[in-house]
Amino acid sequence: MKTGIYTIISQINNRVYVGSTTNTFNRRWNQHKSSLRLNKHRNIHLQRHFNKYRINDLKFEILEECDSEYCLSKELYWINLLDSVKYGFNQTYNSISQNGKQNPNYKHFDENGFIKDYLTNQYSILKLSKKYNINVKKGRKVLKDNNINVINSKKIDYKININEVYNDYIINNKSMRTIASELKVSRLTLSKCFNDHNLPIKIKING
Repeated sequence: MKTGIYTIISQINNRVYVGSTTNTFNRRWNQHKSSLRLNKHRNIHLQRHFNKYRINDLKFEILEECDSEYCLSKELYWINLLDSVKYGFNQTYNSISQNGKQNPNYKHFDENGFIKDYLTNQYSILKLSKKYNINVKKGRKVLKDNNINVINSKKIDYKININEVYNDYIINNKSMRTIASELKVSRLTLSKCFNDHNLPIKIKING
């Protein structure tokens, strides 16, 4: 596979630029170098860094290979995960291009990754939607279309004895998913409630 996500990393300060290519990685890196040397790179942060430290400071690495239709969504996922706007060279977290238009390929995103994260991690729909750069409505629709029950996030009823709930979790070995479903809250809400009461979450150990 020749398409996917890459990073350009400064060896001086570890600032990172996340990009994607629907061509080959080698050709995309050559395009970057050519634009930088001509002082015409569209990313002003990366251009200024190049002007100061030159090309030998920048290291190109393949981050993930994926089908071309998923490149933009994956790129935005990694930009958010690495927070390369705040700590790197990227200029935006969202799918709006520099000319202010929505990229037409953005309708494609990693649905399988979204579903897996929802089922295996303590993420709310809102947090997952931000992570995958889609709106909440679309996130809910994806789960519904795959026959996955969506539990609305809300505060746990103050009348509930949280210590009894925690005993179910520790002593009776109930899962977070089961307890959250019984309380009609999200796993993230339940996890935060335990943390607020200084009740530790069990850690899974593989092997």
